Amino acid sequence: MKNLNKILSLAIIAMLTFACSDDDDALDAQAPVIELMEPAVNSEFEPGEMLHIHAEITDDVQLSSYRIDIHFGGDGHTHRPVANAEMGYMEWSYDETGTISGTSHSLEKDIEIPHHIMHDGVEHEIEAGEYHIGIFIIDATGNETELFRTIEVHHHAEGGGHDHG
Repeated sequence: MKNLNKILSLAIIAMLTFACSDDDDALDAQAPVIELMEPAVNSEFEPGEMLHIHAEITDDVQLSSYRIDIHFGGDGHTHRPVANAEMGYMEWSYDETGTISGTSHSLEKDIEIPHHIMHDGVEHEIEAGEYHIGIFIIDATGNETELFRTIEVHHHAEGGGHDHG
């Protein structure tokens, strides 16, 4: 009988532990909030310039991680091959992940837009056109928020650059 009481006591403790864990998750049903301060919508950049990203991020309970994804969007997201040796250009992309904590975080990154990208041993000029910046935030419970911003990358009119867009 003592063993039965011990087993029942352990079972009750285990159930309460899992129930409390589920309750904690239920308390954080709200996804994080992103306010993207920079860059402004449809900002224009040239290769070699710094792209400054500034986002204010908040969560009601606990932040966990972020991801910044920059990719070419000028093709309507058909995702053609990233390099076109005949044309001499290559679509630029950028991907970064990191951890964050607390209930608020100021995410600031300076990312240089390259002039050229090496692909298969060949240097390609980056493709001019529309690029999408995606900011993805996940809180400690797994709630996710994403925000997208469009920018334009142009080659200068003089100095040997040319526009493929």
